[in-house]
Amino acid sequence: MTPQIDYRQLPDGRTQLRARVAGRLVTSEPQAEWTDDQLDAWLAEVGDGAGRALPGPRDLAADLAVGADPHLPAAVVITCHNYGRWLGAAVESCLAQTRPPAEVVIVDDASDADTAEIVTRLAERYADRGVRVIRGEWHSVSAARDAGHAATSAPLVCQLDADDTLGPTWLAECCAALEADPQAGLAYGRAVDPDTGADIDYVRPVTDDDLRRQNAIPCCAVARREAVDRAGGWLRWAQPQVCEWGLWLRMMQLGWRRAWCPSASYGYRQHAGQMHRGWDETRRDQQVAVMRDLYRVAVVTPYCGREWALPAVAATYDRLGWERRRLHVVAVDNGATDEFSPALETVMVSRVLGYGGMTAIIDHQQAVPDVMNSELSGQSGHRHAHGREMAEQVRRIYADVIRPALPLGCDLVLTVEDDVEGLGPDLLPRLLAHLAPDVDAVGAVLRNRFGARRPLAWRVMSEDPYQAEMIEAPPAGPREVDALGFGLTLWRAEVWRDLAPLRSAPNWDAHLPWPDHVISANIRRAGRRMILAGDVRTHHWTAAGEWQAFDGD
Repeated sequence: MTPQIDYRQLPDGRTQLRARVAGRLVTSEPQAEWTDDQLDAWLAEVGDGAGRALPGPRDLAADLAVGADPHLPAAVVITCHNYGRWLGAAVESCLAQTRPPAEVVIVDDASDADTAEIVTRLAERYADRGVRVIRGEWHSVSAARDAGHAATSAPLVCQLDADDTLGPTWLAECCAALEADPQAGLAYGRAVDPDTGADIDYVRPVTDDDLRRQNAIPCCAVARREAVDRAGGWLRWAQPQVCEWGLWLRMMQLGWRRAWCPSASYGYRQHAGQMHRGWDETRRDQQVAVMRDLYRVAVVTPYCGREWALPAVAATYDRLGWERRRLHVVAVDNGATDEFSPALETVMVSRVLGYGGMTAIIDHQQAVPDVMNSELSGQSGHRHAHGREMAEQVRRIYADVIRPALPLGCDLVLTVEDDVEGLGPDLLPRLLAHLAPDVDAVGAVLRNRFGARRPLAWRVMSEDPYQAEMIEAPPAGPREVDALGFGLTLWRAEVWRDLAPLRSAPNWDAHLPWPDHVISANIRRAGRRMILAGDVRTHHWTAAGEWQAFDGD
């Protein structure tokens, strides 16, 4: 983001502004590299004429020194399919900009005769102001946008839908933000109702984590051509809102920043004929497809010496259904035996060839002797006898060992316990299908090994004192729950960064502080949800050749 500094509100604002332009700090004797006339001329060109639009984080002089252009021309591409009744307003809003575009290209995508005639008239009327037309039969907003992008040459490009309009300062403010920060790939402002001017809560400033959840950046954001080209352009197969989301995500992964310009606005027209309306199910499928194509997943497993379960975990890795180069394995060897480590190494090396990366951690620290013993830890009596020590050991492994080892830039984290086998193909895509924007975790159905034939997912009856019980039976489809275990669960990476169980807390009987309940409580406090995916099943192994599952699994 590029915050704006209002120098008019500062007692020595003009002096500070001149110092930023000169690229140095102000001392008791103000520098005077620029005269007042030079400063006013620069502000009139790139700001609002009142000293308000100079971005704060970077020095203009430093940008100029590396060849940044203080005034980059912009092109506007208007894609149109049968939107003739609104096209005139869109074109006129471009020509009314306080900083006019260098190019305006109308992309007529197989419109009917009435709209085609309107397109022709507008191009003829405004030909002397740089308006021109390209026609084709793309039958795709994304393909039409790419065609318009290719038909222009300006270093900055704004893609405008024919039923929307630009506020008068949209280009001035967005272009100035991009000029001030050469590492910003796009700039955008607020969405308003074009008839009333009221704000529409569709567009807002977003963090990287926000953008990973859903798109809140309009297609008419002013984008740097170089950034769009490097990211591969618009997704040809996706519908509106999804196609730009995929582009913004790819730009983010390449390191381009975003600039938020709150004083700029565009008119977002909402009507029954919009292409994205009524496509909720299709859009959700396409959002999942975007995530499947782009997201990087850290696959996390702490091993406590259960050599007999290694084939089950290996089978789970084989069934992930994800592009290998976007998988990073984090394996923690807590087995504390000389026999187990070579066996684990053999299994992992044979499975992770071609993966994006692997982090192997040898961790033989134990809270008390035999607490994490591979044979004893699966016994109910042992767990209750050493419950607090075991829970603290598990918390330490996940929060203190695994969390710092997660790769930079991973979007999702899949936890796979060392006695769990995921069943069926495409485990990751099937879990991902339930990861709605307000969902932080999706878990597979995992049967409790201790007595009750219930899945390891809980509903919370009381937060203080904390009381929870396992749900009665596995659902046939997705079901919202109050807490999930680590067994085979897909988490947003930000959960592990911001909500990880850094401290132990009481479990259902106020004595056993298990970290899966702590992280679930943190998710609930953040106002987000967890889903048990009834269509993703597992075997919960208890010994060599023995496992627990539900009937039919």
